Amino acid sequence: MTDVVKSRILIIEDDESTRHLLEMFVQKLPIKPDVLCADSAENGKRLLSLNHVDLVVCDYHMGDDFGTDVLEYLRDTKSEIPFILYTSEEFPRIPHISYLKFTYIQKPEVDLLIDEIERQLQK
Repeated sequence: MTDVVKSRILIIEDDESTRHLLEMFVQKLPIKPDVLCADSAENGKRLLSLNHVDLVVCDYHMGDDFGTDVLEYLRDTKSEIPFILYTSEEFPRIPHISYLKFTYIQKPEVDLLIDEIERQLQK
């Protein structure tokens, strides 16, 4: 008997209703990934340090935290985990972070987000 390796996605979003909706959408993907959720960049970094994660979906502005803090954490730990910045912030308003590798999708484009999640997990 072989073990099925499931993908694991980390959703980092401070708005509880948005976080819950994203979790529901992701859990309905055909691959049925495991989903971890965090309500801040700090909690997201803690989960990343404790768990294997295949993809991160993260808001940009979360109270006093920023999604770029998580991106910098991934860079500093030399992680190659794909990162999707899913935010209502317009891209030009996000401070210059060209040295960080990520995909940007503007809220509320949830269909584009789900398509990108599937694309990233098929790599």
